[in-house]
Amino acid sequence: IAPGSKAFGTIENLTSQNQIFSIQSGVGTAPGNYSPVANLTWGNPNQTASSTTQTYTLQVLPNPQMQFTETFNKTSIWHGTTNYTYVIVNATGNSNSTGITLACQSGDLCTNLTVSFNESNIYIEAGNTTSIEVTITVPQYTTPTTYTGTINATTSNRNVSMTLNVTVPTDDSWTIT
Repeated sequence: IAPGSKAFGTIENLTSQNQIFSIQSGVGTAPGNYSPVANLTWGNPNQTASSTTQTYTLQVLPNPQMQFTETFNKTSIWHGTTNYTYVIVNATGNSNSTGITLACQSGDLCTNLTVSFNESNIYIEAGNTTSIEVTITVPQYTTPTTYTGTINATTSNRNVSMTLNVTVPTDDSWTIT
């Protein structure tokens, strides 16, 4: 609550003073109803004190949010092999992120290589993270280059994406048959 308090000083008869207070919920405030109480105290002209209390009801709504931590967004895989990397998804809102699905959405990574995820319908508690294994298969004789794709994490109310880069190195080995 800002400001935390306000002193008005003397208020003359038939005049008024106003103060707007801002109430913000902190990061991670759980959904629910909250009841902040305002206490107003004043001195009367006859030197007595008076006060009143006003209770307000505030509702903090659920706000499931998520984001990627792009720690493992680059990897190198030889053609004709399968390798693994990870994506880390954070539940950054004030309520759990549920029903998360991952997909390789777009880019030459998604069309030229095989990308799959070891989990579906993912559940992450608010404030926590989960690491999801990504399996990437590079077909034999894939052109050596860096393949780029967009990985999406989707729920019923949120969509976030990250870029994943996979380099297929040049294979200078020889095979004699």
